[in-house]
Amino acid sequence: MVSKLIRNALLSKPFVIYGDGNQTRDFVYVKDIASANIKSIKNGRNKVININSSIDTSINSLVKLVSEQMDLKLTPVYLPPISGEIKHSILDNFVAKNSLDWTPS
Repeated sequence: MVSKLIRNALLSKPFVIYGDGNQTRDFVYVKDIASANIKSIKNGRNKVININSSIDTSINSLVKLVSEQMDLKLTPVYLPPISGEIKHSILDNFVAKNSLDWTPS
């Protein structure tokens, strides 16, 4: 979602948001994922571990942040929500912090 938003901004294309944009997601930086994967090789012990930021960010907030960082005025196009889409998605990274000695940066 983040890369698509940035790509559309660079190409002056609209960014489509399904719903009102107040739905939240738990975004995590790719270098944090790589770090967690490296630590899991040694300490993962075949566990299923959530790798996430534990911070909920609305899609509208994400658009605003990217707009500010790129110094562009991004105006999303709102379409009806997708049936069955989760309104709020946030994970708990307690196991990653304790098992891997990992925290997102």
